[in-house]
Amino acid sequence: MLGPAVVMLGPSVVCVPAAGLDHLASDVLAVTAGLGQPPTHDRFTGHLTVARVRRNAACTLVGHAVAGSFDVTSVALVRSHLSNASQPVRRYETLATFAVGGTPTSDP
Repeated sequence: MLGPAVVMLGPSVVCVPAAGLDHLASDVLAVTAGLGQPPTHDRFTGHLTVARVRRNAACTLVGHAVAGSFDVTSVALVRSHLSNASQPVRRYETLATFAVGGTPTSDP
């Protein structure tokens, strides 16, 4: 379930909260435990990223009402690459895609 409104997640991520994904997040952590470095954050916060803004920038979307829902049928394991410190442009690389409740559909 999405909503009830657009919020800031930290100082630079504009997002919509997504409830009901905690069990799925736990399953993802369990099956990826042996891959790469473990997550550095303390807890999972389900969300749909809308935009990234400069640190602590004002965003007129924050507070706008949002409602919706979706079914999760697959999960992608994605690596984020930062181009360089002076121009932080992110590039994303999908390492594997998993059907929910299934096996990988591509190799990492």
